[in-house]
Amino acid sequence: KARPTMLAEVKKPANVWQQIGFPEPSANAQQVMHQSDNFGYKSRPTMLAQVKNAPVNVWNQLGFPEPSANAQQVMHQNDNFGYKARPTMLAEVKKPANVWQQIGFPEPSANAQQVMHQSDNFGY
Repeated sequence: KARPTMLAEVKKPANVWQQIGFPEPSANAQQVMHQSDNFGYKSRPTMLAQVKNAPVNVWNQLGFPEPSANAQQVMHQNDNFGYKARPTMLAEVKKPANVWQQIGFPEPSANAQQVMHQSDNFGY
C-alpha cells in the first residue's frame, strides 16, 4: 500500500524554461505590462513641481525682452487714461501752469481788471 503524501511533499513538475535555464516568458510579460502602466492614461499623475522646465524662449535666446511683457506694461499704462482711468476729484485736478506765471509776469487780465475798476471810479 502506498503511503499518503503531504501537500508539502508534492513537488511541482519542472518547467521547461527552468530546465533550460531561462526565466519564464510570463515573468517578462508581467514586467513589460507594469512598465507600460507608467505611460499614457494609466500613468500616475505628476505634480506641477515635477514637470520639467519649460522650453527656452526664442526672445530670451536672442537677448530681447518678451513682447508679451511689454504689451502687458503698455496695456497697464493705457488703463490709467481715458474711460478706464480712475475718477479724479475736483480738488485733485491741478490747474495748468499759465504762460505768464511760467515767465514770471502778472497776467494781463489781472491788469485789465484793475484798469476797469479804476475807470469805474471816474464818471463818464
